[in-house]
Amino acid sequence: MDFDLFYLLLGMVFVNTLWWSSLNVHYGTNHHQGLAVVYSVTNALMLGIAYPLAASIGTPGVVAALLIIELILAIYTISKTLAFIQESGSALWMETVKLPLFIIEQVKALISKA
Repeated sequence: MDFDLFYLLLGMVFVNTLWWSSLNVHYGTNHHQGLAVVYSVTNALMLGIAYPLAASIGTPGVVAALLIIELILAIYTISKTLAFIQESGSALWMETVKLPLFIIEQVKALISKA
């Protein structure tokens, strides 16, 4: 198994999850036109970058280009969402990590009881 490729794909899914959940705010308020433009332009530009990466590096090069797309969309979408709902980035981050931290605490409690 190619773990480098796996970790790139895993990072891509994580970043996608962050911006995709923020996208719902834009859909719900019908303010997703700007994101549609950024999405289209970013994908078109990365297509030109993905081909040389695929030729030189192979599959990890294509996945790296996809990860770059996800990062650009995450930065754009999350910043627009935070500005729209007038919230800080730290508050978003705390809500994002709250559930994993809760699960870790629950697992620790189960282990200590055993």
